[in-house]
Amino acid sequence: MAKWYKTNGDVEDVKPENGKKFTVEEWHKYVGGYCAHTHLGSGNYALYDDEGHLKSLKYNEKGSARVGYDLVGPVLVIGKEDGGL
Repeated sequence: MAKWYKTNGDVEDVKPENGKKFTVEEWHKYVGGYCAHTHLGSGNYALYDDEGHLKSLKYNEKGSARVGYDLVGPVLVIGKEDGGL
């Protein structure tokens, strides 16, 4: 199950609407803009707003800790079981 790391510190389990694979539109909904991604290993990816710094989005402490470097804005972590990229 995917994890949605919000900037307020909340982390939610989320599933694709179709139950199998996230759509690009769903990615945009969760991260709030154009998606950039980072491979985390073992088929897991972190998706985040590529323009987050330009938009002055809030620092995401838990998302950054999960990914291993500083990120702003919401972060969606998906794996193979979520359809991958």
